[in-house]
Amino acid sequence: MKSTAAPSTDEVARAAGISRATAYRYFPDQDALIRAAYPEIADRPHFSDDDGPSAVTDRVRVVVDLQLDIEKWEPQLRAALGSTLRSGAGPAPLRGGRAIGWFEDALTVLTPAWPAERVRQTAIRLRAVVGIEAWIWLIDIASVPPTDARSIMRDNAGAVLRSALDEIG
Repeated sequence: MKSTAAPSTDEVARAAGISRATAYRYFPDQDALIRAAYPEIADRPHFSDDDGPSAVTDRVRVVVDLQLDIEKWEPQLRAALGSTLRSGAGPAPLRGGRAIGWFEDALTVLTPAWPAERVRQTAIRLRAVVGIEAWIWLIDIASVPPTDARSIMRDNAGAVLRSALDEIG
């Protein structure tokens, strides 16, 4: 199992060859350090306004592929998730749910057949099966190789989308 522990500010200062005081000036606590290292994985996908309902599968696939670019940022994503879990109740300080918005954008071609609440629910269902949380479970708990983990998450997203589309006929 991989460690989810983020380095302390002291450890970062030593590794960077700077004084502890300088490090703490910029990063007063571990969450500040994690926020500074948190990746901007990709820009929000932009979809064509003239895409019709038939384009929904391709649009969702774009978002899934963005979510599956995990290994490049895995240490930062693990640290951010750990920070969120340590923070307790309330809004997650580092995880704003932007991927849910991406999925909502991909699904908007189904409106007006789908009400906004149905789009939101489906976006949440899609996000639940792809991303760092699913990755950690597959890699650390189920001991699935990374290539297989990506395939499983892609297949799960496809199943969620097919199920939702079947409901509207």
